[in-house]
Amino acid sequence: MTKYIALFITFLAFNIGVEYLNDSSQQINIKENNALIITDSLYNLKIEVKKTEDNIFNLVISVDLKNGGYYVSPNTKKDYKGKFYTDFGSYKDVSFKGELQENKLEKSTTDPFPNVEDPENNVFENAIFTQELNLKTTDEFFVMGRIQFVIEPRCTMEQIPFMITFKNGKMIVTEAKC
Repeated sequence: MTKYIALFITFLAFNIGVEYLNDSSQQINIKENNALIITDSLYNLKIEVKKTEDNIFNLVISVDLKNGGYYVSPNTKKDYKGKFYTDFGSYKDVSFKGELQENKLEKSTTDPFPNVEDPENNVFENAIFTQELNLKTTDEFFVMGRIQFVIEPRCTMEQIPFMITFKNGKMIVTEAKC
């Protein structure tokens, strides 16, 4: 009888583990226009660099939420460890200039958490984040970056590495390869 109980517990633990892995798995695809696309069960993320008419490069991150996903805004005044964040580390060729600009594409009509203090800290709708890049050289280079945030309601720290290459006056976002 003990063998059957142990076998059942092992089977149950394996199935729970497989379900968790399936829920949090990400698919990474390079799509047209040199954008990096991340697909997850709670969000789709598109990372690209766009050049303005004034020859200014902007890192543009589009976040499309699905299945009740949400995260903490990078512009919240509170110090949340899991808020939306992006960085390059320390590189001499490029850096961020100014603040990350948040543009929510839709406005929530209802607050999904009416009893939570400061619900405006959370992003419940699709958004586009734009960060101006300060280009410090015209030589070819590459830079590694990452986007980090806690996706709710799964409550997992998402860390999405990416790479930007600069060649012949063009910046291209690709999957980070070590």
